[in-house]
Amino acid sequence: MGASLSKDPAMKIPFLCITLLFNMATQGQSDSLLFNSYNSKSLETLQLFFENWASETRAVSNAEFLELNDTEKNIYEIFQAFYDPKDIPRDGGSAFGNEIYKNAKYLILQDKIEYTLVDSIANLFQDDKAILNNAVLNNRTKGNCDSLVHFRPRLSFTEAKCVFLTGQYDSLLNKFLGNKYSNLGTGSIMSPARAKGESEKRMKFLSKFVKIWYGHWGGYWQLYSYPYATRILIDRDLQNALIDYRMIYEGGYAFMHKTNGKWELVKAKRTWIE
Repeated sequence: MGASLSKDPAMKIPFLCITLLFNMATQGQSDSLLFNSYNSKSLETLQLFFENWASETRAVSNAEFLELNDTEKNIYEIFQAFYDPKDIPRDGGSAFGNEIYKNAKYLILQDKIEYTLVDSIANLFQDDKAILNNAVLNNRTKGNCDSLVHFRPRLSFTEAKCVFLTGQYDSLLNKFLGNKYSNLGTGSIMSPARAKGESEKRMKFLSKFVKIWYGHWGGYWQLYSYPYATRILIDRDLQNALIDYRMIYEGGYAFMHKTNGKWELVKAKRTWIE
């Protein structure tokens, strides 16, 4: 079959295309597939880019999960119980509405998460003032923060797939999007910085599959699908946890509690805005 393909000129081009796409998928993507999809305005090629990305950053397997220690397993389970951009009201809501990810076909998740073990946080559950002041959080986390890298939580959304923002993809997307923007306060004192020109066009092209945001202060992109877990405090008994999180240009905290071996969201509240 290989010989017949090489002798038939009509078969050479599609065969080479298939080979190139296969190599991209199996050896890691260069920026060419993303740029080509934009230059040709091909949504099929753009979807291939995201499918390759999803294949390269798969969620942790059952075997890999079992190799984690108890604290790490609980960090995974806490995040999995908390994260749901398809149901924003449960995570404290957003100033941009509760359906900002309704049409997203892919969700961009963090590749790393920070956490700290503390003696107890149960007493903070009703103490909103302590959380608002952040004094308790700062005291309990100062100089005692660990992190999980290559973070791959197991999540399932019926209308979206998860991809994880590795350093490679962070650089690739920033290169593709560029950095043309209107300054903070342009048009209105309350207006955040906004992408413009070619950067805005490229952001809108990506919006066929993902929802991303330009940085509030200007000069950077916010690529994650929110909420983003800035850090997790978890007590040493592995029964209570507090998540410090960002929701686009706002942020807050969420309390989690383990009941009958399962982590559940107790409450989430936005407490600050840029």
